[in-house]
Amino acid sequence: MLRRALAARSSPGVVADPVLRRWLDCELGGFGVLTDIQPLHVVLAADPAHPIVHRVAAYRTQIGIVFAPEGPRSFAHFFVEPIGELESLARAAKDSTGTLLTVDFGPHATVESYPRSADFPTDVFDRIVRGFLTALDDLVKP
Repeated sequence: MLRRALAARSSPGVVADPVLRRWLDCELGGFGVLTDIQPLHVVLAADPAHPIVHRVAAYRTQIGIVFAPEGPRSFAHFFVEPIGELESLARAAKDSTGTLLTVDFGPHATVESYPRSADFPTDVFDRIVRGFLTALDDLVKP
């Protein structure tokens, strides 16, 4: 998958489109704290209505469960890790025997009340990788 992403990065359609170039750079290197401090369309240097903004938000934002003192609640989390790391996590999660996988976020750099962990379906990383590959196929033409 990484080979496909790297090849796409140098395809003529991506070379000519700074938004797609920025998207692939973020996918390969990770979004890091960029999405903490600014909206996704700003991170991608795209118009808010650009299709890539909605696609990335759709496959990288996953719904988990936070078990808080007041009870469990659903929680949307935008995964910022490089796509290669998420692909490795997807392979590792396939060996999981349960239906939920606890993801440890650790302390959040800017939001004190951000949960330190949440439980997600075991296919969470696979869904992100599949979403990325679908976007790659749909948006990057050789």
